[in-house]
Amino acid sequence: MDETESSSPPSVDNKVNEEIENQVQKLVSRHRKFTREFDKNMEICRTQLDKILTQSANNAPIQLLNSLYDVDLTITKLNEMEEEYEECALCSNTKHAQPVSISNVNEKVSVSLNDTCEDYTNTIMKPMVTMRSMVSMKSKQFFLTPSEKSESINLPESIKKISASQPNTLSDYFVYLVNEKVELPTITSIDYKAIVVKALEFVIQFFPLFKILSVSIAITIIQWLLYIIRVYLYRKSGSTPLDIELESIGFGAFSGKLLRDDLAIYRLFTSTFFHNSLGHLIISTMMHFRFSSVFEKLNGVWTTLLIYFMSSAYGMMAVCWWFPNVLQANGFSGDWGVAGALLSRLFVFPYLVHREHQHFVNIIVSYICLFFLKTIGQGSSIIVSAHILSMISGLCFGIMSNSRLRNGHCFGINSLMVDFVCSLTLLAVPICSIFMLFLVRDG
Repeated sequence: MDETESSSPPSVDNKVNEEIENQVQKLVSRHRKFTREFDKNMEICRTQLDKILTQSANNAPIQLLNSLYDVDLTITKLNEMEEEYEECALCSNTKHAQPVSISNVNEKVSVSLNDTCEDYTNTIMKPMVTMRSMVSMKSKQFFLTPSEKSESINLPESIKKISASQPNTLSDYFVYLVNEKVELPTITSIDYKAIVVKALEFVIQFFPLFKILSVSIAITIIQWLLYIIRVYLYRKSGSTPLDIELESIGFGAFSGKLLRDDLAIYRLFTSTFFHNSLGHLIISTMMHFRFSSVFEKLNGVWTTLLIYFMSSAYGMMAVCWWFPNVLQANGFSGDWGVAGALLSRLFVFPYLVHREHQHFVNIIVSYICLFFLKTIGQGSSIIVSAHILSMISGLCFGIMSNSRLRNGHCFGINSLMVDFVCSLTLLAVPICSIFMLFLVRDG
């Protein structure tokens, strides 16, 4: 018995073992924030990396061309946010490096707890490092203090892939940040297959997250059906402008006069599906895929519908007293509201990068398109100010709905003050507009 006990490897104290496991769990969970949208972002990132991994050879380097993390996120900021991190509930679905058996840990049991944790961590992650030099590239490492082996390697101007010892497994204990994308090689010869692939990638990029079961897609289909029925089936040839105006009223268009005289509150909803011209409908459809579909993927169906319709109604009510006789076509205002809600993510939680700069560009392009439609006379009932106010309301809704991502401050201001300003904006503007609408009638 004595010889058997002496020949067996020394065991680690249970308490020490629990502390080690806790340290490893914290290390694993640091790469994600305990919020639903962070989980979805990381799921997208993992899916892309897994796809690259299956296409590459074993232990081949993987170039991380993009990242969901802000390049300004440093280990200092991460330590400040550590209290907000929680253990990842989805780690079982992630391919982590397999830990070695406890018998392979350093045999010295008498060392301190911190040293034991460090030894165990280093033993678990004995990575196989492969490196590929990249020109004009910078990378940063966080979430984990580099081991001695990785410290000896020149990290700047390179992108590394650290894989687990087992083949076809991806270790996400390490995350590297890339400041810019890698320039893809130009096509020197005519490759029709590559051209088709590039064209499909462009279409998918322009219409992201295209799903036939998406509620956002259903809204677009309804808008197109109503426009086709109204213009090509219902409208008679030789219709006068008065006939078209009556037709628009019959199909749910909104105006301040109708709200004031008939209390047609339901038109705040029906006008969201109304488009007065084909150009307005096409631009609305294009930006609907860029805004509402992305927002629905991140926040769910009900939040998207709530912000879509409320921001559209907000824009209509905010300008109805100034343009009481204009039949408003607000099928596009809801998308502007959703765009404002997407932009709020950049200010509320700047550590998450979700290409918010593209939303800025899309909004500017949308404004130019609306201005062009009004210039050529194809959008006489388009009120650009209503779209801008819808975007402001969406920004307020987004800031308030994303309160769970804030840490006491937003825009550098106290969160309570920001919520007060947003609430005041959402309530005061439409109330004052409705008051002025009825005051003008009574006057």
